[in-house]
This record gives sequence, structure tokens and C-alpha cells, in this order.
Amino acid sequence: MNSPNASHQGGVWERQIRSVRTVLNEILTYYGRFDTAMLRTAFYEAMDTVNSRPLSVMNINDPQESVIIPNHVLTQKSSQVPSPPGQFTDTDAYSRTRWKPVQSFAEEFWKTWKLEYLT
Repeated sequence: MNSPNASHQGGVWERQIRSVRTVLNEILTYYGRFDTAMLRTAFYEAMDTVNSRPLSVMNINDPQESVIIPNHVLTQKSSQVPSPPGQFTDTDAYSRTRWKPVQSFAEEFWKTWKLEYLT
């Protein structure tokens, strides 16, 4: 635990928070306003993406080897890492239905966060 005025002492988790906050700011600015239900769903999608990252090095030679992810600890289930969301175009973000914009947001979050996390 670190004091609220010393977030620089947080190290890795503070860096993780900054990367998620940066991506969310960028994407939510692009998509504009979501209603409460859509925003909650978008945050759950982002949370699932972030908590599906591996906590250890993955063995490329043995794809069957399981790796621990934060979702294993949070849900106490040993499930496979979900695949990224479906393929959507930018025009889907302006759809009248509520599902497509959130899924488009989730895909954009996945792509942007992956770049931010790996660099």
C-alpha cells in the first residue's frame, strides 16, 4: 500500500492504471457519450481485456501449457484466455443498436491497449 500522494511508489500497478486510463480517455473521447448501461458494459469489456493478460512468461513451444491470468484469481476458474472481440468497422460505432457500439469500443480498446501494454 502506498499513500495517495505518492503514487510514484506504486511501480508496476500504477503503470498499469496509467496505461488503461490513457486508452480509455482516447477511446471515450472518440466515441462520445454512452448511456449508463453502455458505459458499464464497455468498462466490463475493458476490465476483462486487462485481466486476461498473462502474469508470467508464455512458453511458445508448448501452446497447451496453461498460464496464470488475473481472471483466474478473480473468478477462481481456470478458463482459456478469450479471443479478442469480433471485427467491426468504424461505421458500426454510429449504429442505432446499443450492442454494436460497445463491441466496437471493446475491439478498439483491445487494439489500443495491446499496443500501449507491449510498448
